[in-house]
Amino acid sequence: MVLRTDSGSLKKVVGLKVYEAIRYNDNLAVVFARLLLYTDPRPLPSVESEYIESWEYYLRNWRPGKPHHETWAVNRQKAVRYHDLWS
Repeated sequence: MVLRTDSGSLKKVVGLKVYEAIRYNDNLAVVFARLLLYTDPRPLPSVESEYIESWEYYLRNWRPGKPHHETWAVNRQKAVRYHDLWS
């Protein structure tokens, strides 16, 4: 296969290959998720941060197609409890 670099086609091909690889490799998915967090110039909200601060961070970085604001509070509380157990 010849990869052309005009019009960002190389970028698209590489992006598709990465997407396919992530689908079947959890470790690679974790690496890309961590890298995504480093792209945000704002710091990661602390566990003690306000609810809205962590919600905005989630929206800004993960850009979910259909965010579920109504379940965020419950899931965040669970995450904080698990964090406290392992700290």
